[in-house]
Amino acid sequence: MLALLFGCIQGPTSTEPTPPPQRYACHDGTMVLSLLQCERVCPDGTEVADGRLCAHYDCPDGSKAVLPRLCTRPTPIPTVSPLPRVVIESCPHEITSPGNYVLEADLEFTSRELNATCITVGFGGNGSTIDCQGNSINGPGPPPGYRPGAEPLDDFFGILLRNASGVTVRNCNVAGFSTSIYLVDACGNALINNTARANLLAGISIEGYEGQSCDGNVLIGNKVDGIYISFSNNNVLYGNVVNTNDSERGRGITLAAAANNTLIGNNASGNWYGISMFLGANGNILVGNMLSSNKYGVTMGNVVDSNFFMDNYACGNTEDVACEGASHAGGGSGLQTDGGNTCARYAGPETCGISCNSSCGN
Repeated sequence: MLALLFGCIQGPTSTEPTPPPQRYACHDGTMVLSLLQCERVCPDGTEVADGRLCAHYDCPDGSKAVLPRLCTRPTPIPTVSPLPRVVIESCPHEITSPGNYVLEADLEFTSRELNATCITVGFGGNGSTIDCQGNSINGPGPPPGYRPGAEPLDDFFGILLRNASGVTVRNCNVAGFSTSIYLVDACGNALINNTARANLLAGISIEGYEGQSCDGNVLIGNKVDGIYISFSNNNVLYGNVVNTNDSERGRGITLAAAANNTLIGNNASGNWYGISMFLGANGNILVGNMLSSNKYGVTMGNVVDSNFFMDNYACGNTEDVACEGASHAGGGSGLQTDGGNTCARYAGPETCGISCNSSCGN
């Protein structure tokens, strides 16, 4: 469904849609993950025009529109023939045709060669589902004597989606790779209820193209990033838990040159950076995220502009909000904020334009 929303080219898709956040139900009962359009209804029953953000729009009677109504018009789900069920029994396994792929036992993968991968999905596998059913994909871990940051590391992956679209990966436990789940030049895929831990770089990495959905994943104890998004736009992260991703400069969620992404209800704690945004991370929407026990709750780096923060909770961090050389348009702020944020400690004189309507009580 996300692939259709964002105009990706793909093969057959699953007929089972991803369940979206219940708090964003539309009046007609339809619910979607995308925040691309909104429906705003005034207390007197009249509507104001659709727009990207539902925030403080005047109604004809002088009151304000109900906030938020983050809904879109329903997207038809195509009817497709059932896809074949295929059991993945060993690594490496390349998916070259659409199907419902499942694991019925744990998989072990021992190669650390450059770009070695346990499960690979390319263009031919568009529209597939990979359901590990709670089973694990175990990688080889670090090379003997490896020291993080002291020497180069070849990339080796648990699951790789390259030039793939409409693929769903769910219920997988992946550990011991450079990156557990890596999406590159992929579009409109969904990662649901996966656990990625103890990887040498990232739990989930998304680079290039757009329209991915990450829901309910757990990213713990990865050396550099829990979730890393770079040069990729219009992605949705909802309800992910991103904890203790390396105490030495590790980041929970990173947006690097990534625009118009939506982060809702994620929990980042015990990282060096809870959420880190830099190098053109513009036009992103952050709503209802919880950031605690990090060195920095939210960090804004260079050239970050026009992001929207609402109802986020950043408390109990060494610094709840930090500006690291941020370059903002519009007189030093460059951020839209609709308030409702809770935070207390700031690094430096600026707050990056994030307004804190409630205090942590620190």
